[in-house]
Amino acid sequence: MSRSILLTSLPRSGSSWVGWVLGMADGVTYEREPITQGLLAAGLDPFSHESVASPTFNDLVQQIAAKDGRLVVKEVTPLLAASIGAALDARVVLLERHPVAVCRSHVQLGWVWGPQMVVSSRFPESPARDVLARIEAANPSFWVWHGAYQAAVAVTARTMLGDGLLTVTYESLVKRPKRALGQLGTSLELEWAAGVPKPEGQVSSSPFSLVRPNRSAPRSWSHGVDAARIAECRSGWEMIDGAPAWEW
Repeated sequence: MSRSILLTSLPRSGSSWVGWVLGMADGVTYEREPITQGLLAAGLDPFSHESVASPTFNDLVQQIAAKDGRLVVKEVTPLLAASIGAALDARVVLLERHPVAVCRSHVQLGWVWGPQMVVSSRFPESPARDVLARIEAANPSFWVWHGAYQAAVAVTARTMLGDGLLTVTYESLVKRPKRALGQLGTSLELEWAAGVPKPEGQVSSSPFSLVRPNRSAPRSWSHGVDAARIAECRSGWEMIDGAPAWEW
């Protein structure tokens, strides 16, 4: 059994909800984004692989490792996950959500940022980084570029984390939440004496809701997004990952 569990995802992928449920397991200490928020507070980019070389990163990891008991750590920094996981001797869970749903959520929140801030600083040298650089040079729409960005993060994180990585999708969890989360807990050797916490209707002290919709959620990734935007996001993703497992 690994002492720690690291749950990582891109922002707006449902990790606040999944992390809360895992963190309610018996005998667990839950840490919500200590690395992400600590790096931000220090003026560092928590989404760049280069941040792992900073003394701040090392200090943050050591503070977490010093805590007693079994840990569940939730972060939104997949490109740092290999370094965090190694430092904490953690089992790493990568949570992925449909790329269109993530793009839509970013647009709704006004997080429409451009490609120029990502390629040079956030990714280690890799084929995915090279393709993303070429996409950037073409000045694509946000939907094309962010589809490609998500794919590049997924491909890079999977490569860096290797065979020990456990990948789950948000859509598979919300289809039958208590069953799916219970199965995930079993894989991670977690138990809830009172049963898996009810996923719907929970309140959160964070700015991100823990309330989950009903079982129609797996099909809701396309709600409110027209076919042209879906096609743009898909084209960006497939420039990086030519054989995605997503339904489009």
